[in-house]
Amino acid sequence: MDINALRVFNALHSLSISEEEFALIESEQGHTERTGLFIVCIKKGQSICISHDENHKIIIKNIKAEFPTPCRVLFKTVITFDDLPPEVYTLQSIAQYRTLDADLKHRADNLDELKDRICDRFVDNNPKNLGESCDSSSYSGCYSTDQGKKAEWKDMKTWLIDSQLHALFWLFKEDYQRFERDVKVSRDNIARIVKVFERNNRRLAIIQRTNNYQKKHTGGCMSGYGGTWDETIQGSELMIRCFRPKDVQYNYVDLNREIYLPVSYSEDTEIWLDDTLFEKIGHHELKVLSKRLFADNPVHGRRWILLNADEFNKKQSLIRIEVMSAARKDQEEQAKKSLAKNIDTQFKKGKVVRQGITFTKNSIECEGIKIKNQKLGEFVMKNQVHLQLEPDFRRIVQDFICYILNIQASQNFYSDKISYVCNFVGDETIDIGKVKLHIKSENNNIFINNSRIRKDDLVEVIFKALSYTDQTSFDAYLAYSASVNLALQKTLASGGMSFELKIDITEDNSLPVKKEKMLLSLPLKRVKGKNYTTINGVDYRIQNLQAFFDIGKEINGSRIGYSGGGYLQRTIKMLYRAIKDISPKDIGDLIRNGEKEYATVQAHVLRENAKKSMKADEFVKHAAKVSKAKELMDGFLVHGASGKTYTVNARTLAVYEILPGKKQRYICIVDMETPTNSEWGRKDALAKRLLMLSHDLKVADQVHTLGLTGQEPGLEVMA
Repeated sequence: MDINALRVFNALHSLSISEEEFALIESEQGHTERTGLFIVCIKKGQSICISHDENHKIIIKNIKAEFPTPCRVLFKTVITFDDLPPEVYTLQSIAQYRTLDADLKHRADNLDELKDRICDRFVDNNPKNLGESCDSSSYSGCYSTDQGKKAEWKDMKTWLIDSQLHALFWLFKEDYQRFERDVKVSRDNIARIVKVFERNNRRLAIIQRTNNYQKKHTGGCMSGYGGTWDETIQGSELMIRCFRPKDVQYNYVDLNREIYLPVSYSEDTEIWLDDTLFEKIGHHELKVLSKRLFADNPVHGRRWILLNADEFNKKQSLIRIEVMSAARKDQEEQAKKSLAKNIDTQFKKGKVVRQGITFTKNSIECEGIKIKNQKLGEFVMKNQVHLQLEPDFRRIVQDFICYILNIQASQNFYSDKISYVCNFVGDETIDIGKVKLHIKSENNNIFINNSRIRKDDLVEVIFKALSYTDQTSFDAYLAYSASVNLALQKTLASGGMSFELKIDITEDNSLPVKKEKMLLSLPLKRVKGKNYTTINGVDYRIQNLQAFFDIGKEINGSRIGYSGGGYLQRTIKMLYRAIKDISPKDIGDLIRNGEKEYATVQAHVLRENAKKSMKADEFVKHAAKVSKAKELMDGFLVHGASGKTYTVNARTLAVYEILPGKKQRYICIVDMETPTNSEWGRKDALAKRLLMLSHDLKVADQVHTLGLTGQEPGLEVMA
């Protein structure tokens, strides 16, 4: 979390963090060269810390142990003394030792005790690559084709490795300059111990490997169906590894010891060469041995062997066959397929009529409502719209708008959330019903009839054209939507916004959570072109409207979740960004009140939903009575004034005409205004269909002109 979020939690939980401690926090955050965890103070059993290994962010961590503060935690050790040499931070940053070292398992009160802990921390079965953090943080430079960036990355990595080596030699009080002169480079793909340090029965080896091999990659999900490719791995790497007397390798940790370290998943044996085999076995042979030595004796995990000449001679026949097989490369030919364009013969003739919808190369029309654009034929053909058995005119128009605007959808790999991006460029002219739209892109903005419309609003704004009968009124709507976007229009109409937000537990905040959700309610009003909200009776200006609306935005849970700061901290950041001069106390009050309000509002929502559903049921009942519809198992049967008989599916809202011989013909109903994304909305659409069909109408807007929705006393039509 940042300092602003901490101030909110300080107010929310009455932690009593002093201004001097806040100053120390800000000062420590400025030391970006440091690593590890810095504990500033402990409040109510919670430690207030700076995690330098997590971009120097503030965390609140539950602490059970007692120790003086401020202090530091590195190598899973509480360090009670200050003025640490910079080499300590350098050693802590090597390889994986970052956030994992925040556990409190040991204590060091002086530098010698800390050095022992550092050695112990490097003891495990995985070598730690020097300079590895540079690879991850400078990925673009590592793989860049720009020679300048590549050279810059190499210089940076060389400097990092050099500083880490200096720190290691400082740890063991040895001469780094002498090491640089005496080191002997390893053979290709076979690692070599180039330096051994010893301290209190700990042996730390510096291992060097010169890489020059092909690594095979397999693409696709779970390594399938994605093709394979080879990557050439070249370059030198340095690793460190520490051993204790109980490790089987301990007695063989010698200068110039050659080691084969597995480089692929199929290799599971780490091979150390006996002195009798020094520089006598090649990389390909050791690679096969790593795969095959224990093939008949499956044991989980990485295995180790000291390979001597006798053992090697026993395996030579196996090696010879395997090496020949490995060297043989299969040649695969890939056939290129050409896709022929299939042009529908009917469409070539000029038009296609499907279920009452007329398709041409530049228009679609249904019940007198016509959409015109030069790309309509292209859209129809590419999406085979004209071949649909039950086309929905409303959906076709919406899809065409998305097609024209080049809206792309992408689904997040970690969640089911789908995001949409408008990639429209150029300009287009569309005739929709009675109005004309000229859409153009300019400097990453989209204009409709010279009014700039937010990209998120484009589809809804264009679709709205269907409800306008003259150009002047629609252009006025465009001008208003340019200055007041749709989200703001809806919010102003309802008087404010209510966000249902999660109150979550995150790894940087162990403060207790009483509730899992809260309701954040913020009124909104517009005065002289500026937007304001009210908190505790005080008006605050909205300085960033997008941030205000983004408070309740659906977000990627994997990105913001447990290790990403969480929903609550994101809400705090967005409030600071959105509302001018808001204080930590104001935010704390909003959250505190929101927790209490959630349960109350949930009960209110359930009551309101039940009320809307009841009214919708009454509307359907009223429509069925007026239209004299007969209820069926899955919907209704309606007789039109012309004598035609129709059925309406209550779930899908699909309409069919009953033909002689009990055959059915799908009827396309044009209902552009009725929302069907709620239970009562669908019932509203169902009721309209019953009223329409009783007079053989196919356009929902015509229902109101006939007075068919005349209500019984106390009955409200849902819209």
